[in-house]
Amino acid sequence: MCSILVTNKSINDLAKVNRYLKYRGPDSTNFVQYNGYNFIHNLLSLTGEFTWQPLFDSENQIVCLFNGEIYNHRAFGEFPSDGYSILAAYRKHGLDFPKLLDGEFAIALLDFKNDLLVVATDTFSTKPLWLSIEKQQIGVSSYRSGLTQLGFRTPRKVEANKILAYKLGSFEKIAEAPSVDFNLEQYKDTYDDWIRAFQEAIAKRAFQSPRQKIFLGLSSGYDSAALACELTLQAVDFKAYTVLAAEDPNIIAQRHQRLAHGQIISLTKSEFSRLKKKIAQECEDYTQPEANGKTYNIKGDQGTYGIACICDAAIQDGRKIYFSGQGSDEVYWDTGYNGRSYRNATQPGVWFPDDLKEIFPWPNFYGGSQQMFLAKEEHVAGTFGIESRYPFLDRNLVQQFLNLSPQLKNAKYKATINEYLSRNNYPFLENVKKGFFAGTNLK
Repeated sequence: MCSILVTNKSINDLAKVNRYLKYRGPDSTNFVQYNGYNFIHNLLSLTGEFTWQPLFDSENQIVCLFNGEIYNHRAFGEFPSDGYSILAAYRKHGLDFPKLLDGEFAIALLDFKNDLLVVATDTFSTKPLWLSIEKQQIGVSSYRSGLTQLGFRTPRKVEANKILAYKLGSFEKIAEAPSVDFNLEQYKDTYDDWIRAFQEAIAKRAFQSPRQKIFLGLSSGYDSAALACELTLQAVDFKAYTVLAAEDPNIIAQRHQRLAHGQIISLTKSEFSRLKKKIAQECEDYTQPEANGKTYNIKGDQGTYGIACICDAAIQDGRKIYFSGQGSDEVYWDTGYNGRSYRNATQPGVWFPDDLKEIFPWPNFYGGSQQMFLAKEEHVAGTFGIESRYPFLDRNLVQQFLNLSPQLKNAKYKATINEYLSRNNYPFLENVKKGFFAGTNLK
């Protein structure tokens, strides 16, 4: 978890521009001016080592800022930090380089020699990135506020799965492409490949580098159960925090018996009020229109304060890497199950069809609740200086799901995760979906 900003506008009040950005990278702020551009990088160190940005290839006049993790960085060479693999990938593959990156990232790369700006997000834009071009002035930032504080009036969030290229001299857009092209053939008749991909998605995020201390929020639902189960099977040192609230106490008790490190939190009214105040004062605002005509606001979402409670406890334990279950709902069951409607399901009760092209991408796959709830995860964790990682949004894992036959997809509610938990005899309640209502049953 870091934050970035690059602009050709003057920055006269760094503290004002950096007000919310700084929380994402509490360990160091680096402000660099180069070729008429200002670069800001707020660093979160996960291992105790510091790699300051921007990253430079001075010989080729390439400068890069990025937020996130590149999990396949060794495919491009040996580097002191995974971020340098971005420069190597760009030198070799040009504008297509984000397609070769397996990771969770937001990138702004400036190639002064070739008069190019490249802005890229990963498959689901897990890391926030905002862009504004107004009257020959440009800004790219992790948060909207970084741009509005500079006077930009129309920042827009860079969409998921997007590579954008502009001429630096004119800011003319010269290319736009997806980071990933999914194969929509539904031909696999077993869950085996999906389960292997899930194991790999956990491993690459858990063992990215040594000394990383991981945590998750453990509910009585499907998604966190799968994360906790697989982290345990891979002997990862992690801690699970449960905000009891409205969770099923029997399932929670069974799951915590299997943990090496766990904590059950009964949130008090005073603690809830303290967390609400912290979020109000230190968390970047985020709102988004919903399909029902209402406007989603992360500060009005009960789940925001549940995540805040978990992050608050984790940071006190020195744990900075948060394994999130975000994306499971939107990718693996968005069409509903067995005629039952769920909140934000784009086609509740409709089965995955024989021809996936008929519905792909469904509105919540990239946008809708996917975009809303990723913003919630990122903004809240960012307030505490914590990095979020999203195994269920691993591009290969999603690809394996898309390739499953419609019969397997439709077999059960969250059929892939149901199969995984069943094979591992992990306690769960079939066909039960609960939201995260942290303000319930306050002490």
